[in-house]
Amino acid sequence: MGKAEKKHEKKRRTYKKTRLIAICILFSLVIVPSFPRYNCSSTKTIIYVDDDGGSDYTTIQEGIDAAKSGDTIFVYNGTYYENIVIEKTITLIGEDKKTTFIDGYSDEFNLIIRISANNVKISGFTIQNSKQNYYSSGIIINKSNCA
Repeated sequence: MGKAEKKHEKKRRTYKKTRLIAICILFSLVIVPSFPRYNCSSTKTIIYVDDDGGSDYTTIQEGIDAAKSGDTIFVYNGTYYENIVIEKTITLIGEDKKTTFIDGYSDEFNLIIRISANNVKISGFTIQNSKQNYYSSGIIINKSNCA
């Protein structure tokens, strides 16, 4: 192979490499953006409740009502005189079970927490002052997989 042929062969290889790079760039600009994109960021929210004010809500039920399935409701220390209905998959966390109370203060039918959704998690609370019969117990669970 002569000097001219070697030079020609080198140009041919360079041309092939350039063409391959151009095809790759074109592929990345045209084909890749057309693939579906998945948003991997979490859309779960933490909602804060404080009976003293200064948070998102002052009652636990308001926080639950505002939550979407999968959200977490964090409840600061205090005594919350309310009856709670949970109809969506949420996590309900009290700041400290020794100082965060859900009190079923009523003299009537005294169901403190009613859960009718799957995979509800509740922790960090003391639940007090419910009636002492089956129909008025502190917590009624109408679904499964609750913790």
